[in-house]
Amino acid sequence: MEKHHQDVLERNRSILCSDLDLSLVVDHLIQEEFLSPEEKERICASRSRSEKTGELLSMLYAHEDGFGAFVESLKSTHRHLYEMLISESETHLTDDTEVEVLKTELKQKNILLSKFRPMPWLPQHQMRLANVYTKLQLVSSVSFQDPRQMDRDQQLSLDNLFAPHELSSDPKRILVEGEAGIGKTTLLQMLVSKWNEGSCGGECGAPCVHCFDLLFNLHAKDFIGHTSIPDVIKSCLLARDSEISAETLDAILQTHKVVLVVDAYDEGNMENKLLYDVIEGRVLKDATVILSCRPAFLNFRFFDSIFVVHGFDEEHQIEYMDKFAHEMNLSPNSLVELQQKMSNELQDLCRNPFILTILCILCSENSQLPSTLAAVYKAVHEFFIEKASRKTSRDKDDIKRTVIFPLAKLSFEIYNKEKQLTEEDFVDICCSPQEACQIGYLSVDETVGSLQNTTRCYRFGHRSLQEFLATIHLGKMAAGERLAWLQSKNVYQIDTIVIFLFGQLNDKDLASIAAVIMENMRFQPLNFSKLSIYSCSQSHLVLHCLNELVGRDISDGLKSVLAENCPLRVHISRDCSISCIQGVSLICSLIKKKNSVCLTFDLDATKDFVPLMKQLKRCECISSVQLNNPKDRIKFNDYLRALQWVTLAKIGSDHHPSRLQNLFRAIASCKRITALTFADMQINDALMPSICEMVESLEDLRDLTL
Repeated sequence: MEKHHQDVLERNRSILCSDLDLSLVVDHLIQEEFLSPEEKERICASRSRSEKTGELLSMLYAHEDGFGAFVESLKSTHRHLYEMLISESETHLTDDTEVEVLKTELKQKNILLSKFRPMPWLPQHQMRLANVYTKLQLVSSVSFQDPRQMDRDQQLSLDNLFAPHELSSDPKRILVEGEAGIGKTTLLQMLVSKWNEGSCGGECGAPCVHCFDLLFNLHAKDFIGHTSIPDVIKSCLLARDSEISAETLDAILQTHKVVLVVDAYDEGNMENKLLYDVIEGRVLKDATVILSCRPAFLNFRFFDSIFVVHGFDEEHQIEYMDKFAHEMNLSPNSLVELQQKMSNELQDLCRNPFILTILCILCSENSQLPSTLAAVYKAVHEFFIEKASRKTSRDKDDIKRTVIFPLAKLSFEIYNKEKQLTEEDFVDICCSPQEACQIGYLSVDETVGSLQNTTRCYRFGHRSLQEFLATIHLGKMAAGERLAWLQSKNVYQIDTIVIFLFGQLNDKDLASIAAVIMENMRFQPLNFSKLSIYSCSQSHLVLHCLNELVGRDISDGLKSVLAENCPLRVHISRDCSISCIQGVSLICSLIKKKNSVCLTFDLDATKDFVPLMKQLKRCECISSVQLNNPKDRIKFNDYLRALQWVTLAKIGSDHHPSRLQNLFRAIASCKRITALTFADMQINDALMPSICEMVESLEDLRDLTL
């Protein structure tokens, strides 16, 4: 089938899936000997209506006259579809030359994305993206599967982003969400590079980025100040002397299959009406839009598909580190310490590609490896200042006073302002943009602008670097002013800054804001009972903050504030990190009120909870402990031995009855239990002797709920 006929069918896939009576069409095609009975069986074997339609279209694409035969089969039974497809096929008379010229310009622009700058502050170090790109863990909101529980060949990849699913046969609005530095931008950059390569030849096996005639790669800020998509494209993507008019662009957008790849909505979400309209389908409703964003900024109801980026698993961490070391010509010996700590105290940090890159560089510089998020960025900060001091022969304190502090003030002032940094922004401060670029925090923005835009623009190497600088300025603000700013913000939209504050402020300053911050944090989602996977990403922000204080000598005043505002119910899930566990440990050491804290553990997690459970024996604040999913009998016995001090316990499980006898025997060793509850278990008469034996062993047991 000719490509333009394929494009007509693909553009109308959604309406074909909803309106097509496959039995009438397939029978007609068999009568005309265009399909065989065996092919009909293959179509019928597909589960959903969209899959059946997709199977039929795939068969049609393989035939030279597949379009004509299909349209003819619609003539008598699906007149509206017949007329729609005939009409669109005739509009192919649009000038393909202009489309090819546009595609060439876009691909030339995208060539820059084949180069990867892993360290924005070192622009001289560029690598081929294909040489270092490492698969990221993606989880779809449709499946709710934890990527750590999936085989590597089951995990989602770039090829799955556009695939239909049970909730949408033709996803048009796709969200890629993830925390700072987790790899969202690089993932989209790789997607653009794949489109640039041309057709995949069917290797992707599903609707993929190669299905689109045109791809427009944009930043969320690019839409601000514009009233039409052609205007955005001409201003941000096309050469200044491009002869493609806005009218031509508009016609192409309406008649061709296009995808808009939009990065960093969280950086361009204010006063961005055009982008709002695109997301909500009021503009380019038939185009596909894939958008990246940090959590807590977008309403999910506008999206057909939602993917969450979880960063690297352990195998991919090692794979990326090896690729990076090879490209940077780093000595394997320089990364030995990092390799040793990747599965222990640095496990959480190494999941994040941007932070793993920083740790690799720090290793190569023989720097001491930090173990908390704030400490990582402080190490980068000191790295910048040390390099600048050597390069300029200036005193470090002088660099801080004349460059860092003014730049920190500027970064705070433009935070959440959707504007480019220009030389005018530096007029009122003693730091020049050139000095900021030399330090490493800024780089020249190389985006091609419109003919009228001749102003040189600058950008921070990474949003999190700007947030670290903003935190430095917050630390220098008057206490009342700092508190007022924090009270005006949604803590989940400034989560990185909040964590940095816990890691940077002195005890007195932190005590003055901790209560305000912590009282605005949720400690579990409202619909917690309905979740198949409990996510700690937002519910445990307070634990990530407290982790910044582990090992620090905290004043009595700060201890008192933290104890009064700590959560009394904490759920440690399979999704939790080491920082969560350390945060729980700190909470239990701070709270002095007896029998006030309830803990829940998901025992199918990859983390080892035994050290924490043993440590909690010294804490009188524990009221009860709930253990969910005790599937591994050996590990469960280890946990119960560590919890022999527990008096109130709840066991949640989907255990098979044949394995419950071992469970009851293990529980019998916890002699101090006074109340015991079993949830979600099928208890039958055959298990009663084992239950009675367990109860007899628990001499202090006063309350048993089955």
